[in-house]
Amino acid sequence: MTAQDEWVFADMDLLHKVVAPAIRMSLKLHQAQFTCPDEFEDPVVLYEAIQSFEKKVVICHEGDPAWRGAVLSNREELLTLRHVVDEGAAEYKVIMLHRSFLSFKVIKVNRECVRGLWAGQQQELVFLRNRNPERGSIQNSTQVLRNLIGSSCDQPLGYPMYVSPLTTSYLGSHGQLQSVWAGPVTLDGIRSWFRTKWLRWVRHAGPGPRGGGRGGPGVREGGCGAPGASGQGPRRCRLT
Repeated sequence: MTAQDEWVFADMDLLHKVVAPAIRMSLKLHQAQFTCPDEFEDPVVLYEAIQSFEKKVVICHEGDPAWRGAVLSNREELLTLRHVVDEGAAEYKVIMLHRSFLSFKVIKVNRECVRGLWAGQQQELVFLRNRNPERGSIQNSTQVLRNLIGSSCDQPLGYPMYVSPLTTSYLGSHGQLQSVWAGPVTLDGIRSWFRTKWLRWVRHAGPGPRGGGRGGPGVREGGCGAPGASGQGPRRCRLT
């Protein structure tokens, strides 16, 4: 955007109510021109087409909450412009979604048939170590739905039902959880825990006894008086 186009941001109401809807509608008209190139040359037909698109087409970014709301409310048609960066090349793709009805068939598979196919997969993959992606036990068999039954088995035979993207955990910064969990286990935390326990033990134990000669703890060696006259009397000792 050049400096001459900065006037658009002077009035945000004008930007959201006039400029943005006009750009979105021009994208839709540009796509519709390929199917009917001569249809929009008549101003009356063009005006009717714009009114029709405003009623049934939702044009917004995929990250806009209006896009999610339109999908959940079963709107007839959705249109967006997606920015794709592949190997350093930036491209813009027009994504159009149309509501349609699909038919499904609900079937019931014999239990022993499923267990037999799973047992064959286990025999070949786990015990025989046959990891060939083109092995016979996983080839398509429409009569017994071999692919669906094989993929529905638990790992390592089947495939996971859902694989989530990599996410960042913020449990360590949760105040209430820290009061119960005490935070993550790290080397610094272990070192601090041992140091705290050691200092607490030293503080409660106190300093060791002084002296401690052969006369026992608390008795100063050589501090006792002479024995009695008979040589059997008690000694008078001075404690320190």
